[in-house]
Amino acid sequence: MADGVRILGIDETAQALGISPDTVRRHIKEGKLSAKKVQTKRGPRWKVTLPPSQTVNSSISSQTDISDIYVNSLLERIKSLETELTARRSEVQQLYGMLGQKALPAPAPAPVSWLKRLFK
Repeated sequence: MADGVRILGIDETAQALGISPDTVRRHIKEGKLSAKKVQTKRGPRWKVTLPPSQTVNSSISSQTDISDIYVNSLLERIKSLETELTARRSEVQQLYGMLGQKALPAPAPAPVSWLKRLFK
């Protein structure tokens, strides 16, 4: 390992970067991480080359920033929906009050089916 460069498997890389192994595989596919497929006794394995200072990929931290922005926008949306829900509940309460003030006629009795009349 020249100059402190680390060569790790997918699981070790995921642990070092604080991401899932699937994310490591995706970063390899997208070219964000350099890796080579190496033949082993158990079949081909990916070996990822990490510089010594790399613990969190810069693209990953930018994804975190995007996630923070998305979470904040969702929180704002939740607040606006809660406000709207409160207004709708108030409207429903007003409608219940209006229904209580006006006496509605009792519903008509349901017609008796001809079978029930026949076998009375």
